[in-house]
Amino acid sequence: MALIPIRRSVPVKGMNTTVPPRELTEEYAVALENIWYDNGVTLRRRPCQKGISNYSLTAKDIFEYSYRGTTELFAKDAAGAISKITPTSSAPQGQTFAGESSSAMLKNYMVIGDGVANAMKYNGTTWSAISKPPAPVGNAAIGSIFHPHKGRLYAAGNPSFPLTIFVSDTIGTTAAVSGADYWDQGPAGTAGERGYLIDCSGDVEGDKITGLATHRGMLIVFCSRNILVYNIDESNGYNSYLYKVVHGEGCVAHKSIQAVGEDIIFLSQNGFKKLQTSFVQGDSQVNDASQPISSDVRAQILNGAPLSSIRSTYNQRLGLYLCHIDGIVWAYQVMFDGWFKWTGMNGCMFTDSNITTYTANPTTSAALCSLDHKAYQDTLTVGGAGTAIKMIWTPAPFKAQVEHKPRWRRFELIYESQGNDSIGIDYYYDLDVSVMNSGIYQLSPTGVLPNALKSGRFELPIVGRSELISFDVWNDSNSDFRMKIVEVYIIDGGMR
Repeated sequence: MALIPIRRSVPVKGMNTTVPPRELTEEYAVALENIWYDNGVTLRRRPCQKGISNYSLTAKDIFEYSYRGTTELFAKDAAGAISKITPTSSAPQGQTFAGESSSAMLKNYMVIGDGVANAMKYNGTTWSAISKPPAPVGNAAIGSIFHPHKGRLYAAGNPSFPLTIFVSDTIGTTAAVSGADYWDQGPAGTAGERGYLIDCSGDVEGDKITGLATHRGMLIVFCSRNILVYNIDESNGYNSYLYKVVHGEGCVAHKSIQAVGEDIIFLSQNGFKKLQTSFVQGDSQVNDASQPISSDVRAQILNGAPLSSIRSTYNQRLGLYLCHIDGIVWAYQVMFDGWFKWTGMNGCMFTDSNITTYTANPTTSAALCSLDHKAYQDTLTVGGAGTAIKMIWTPAPFKAQVEHKPRWRRFELIYESQGNDSIGIDYYYDLDVSVMNSGIYQLSPTGVLPNALKSGRFELPIVGRSELISFDVWNDSNSDFRMKIVEVYIIDGGMR
């Protein structure tokens, strides 16, 4: 009777919870929790949160002022109050936006608004009201969605004008004249300042604007159930031309939208989508960005996940798109086109101009944190104790390619570790989790690799006869632990 090995290498396409486990192919995994790819052949613990500032309030948003080498970090608490953040302190700014807000830079001005309170501008020193808010229509609130495009700011999300985009004046030639301060559609002022507006109600009906973006030089207007694409022509005054409408596909939250490489990822009612795919397929739900996890994401939205909790960011250095939905961070690793599920993280996240990604303490929210991909535990406060992160890999079930139920004999894991570590292994037959074998096992790696890790091969005897066998492999230590290959061995023989 032959001893036959079945190997599972790192699942290069990430998680897949849409396909039934029995039909899952080996390039996917049933679960990849708090894990990401190190180099395409190794799974390691997700980047960790490191406390950098003892901000004393509950951070809801993080954003940045950046102009000519000057960068300042701000946070908005749960009540909407804004504070400037430094490594040692947080300074209240006397500005409050209780609703969902956003900010954007145009030259030396940062503009922020929530569509309810009056929008404000910040020049790196002082806060002040917008000199010329939209008129004769609109109001000083302007909007809750701000986006820079072709030297102007575009604003939407004003509840009184759900399908109107307000447009600021041009960027300006001096610091004293910035287009971010002028939104008036009336006659040009003494310095030639003038804003505009785009009325989208003639292009789509019964909808509202939920997000703005730029793609291939065109303005992308996301609505709840449609996507509008405008070509902006300023060669002769100001003109906007509708280029394309994607019917039946929309975006549920502006803060899910991120430019990722040459594409844009956003969250729709049907899961995460890529803009270029949506242009071609509309609401076909074919090959959308999150097809492998779309059932989980749709369930979150249909079950009432608060849209106000949705935050996203993209760290181009790590190639990670992160989106928080109701306590879960869905992580998309662009290079490998794979999805992961992360827990233990706050929904507040932001990546600054230096490509540092910030989060907030998910337990007390009394600190701001940065993501550190070289650390192996969360340290959620400055100088505080570390918190272990449990990483879980559930490969696609192992299926015996024989006519009868074989006898399972041995499990093996090839791994790398900093030292004598331990792993947890749960296994069960024929997808019956009610009868699970569980244990925690000590590892004894040997040798020293160039990165100071040790390599090892762990073997576990298993006994059982079935068509399928499934494994959960997990580690919750505070070390650099990496998983590479899982193998099981069966004996082909015995009673049919």
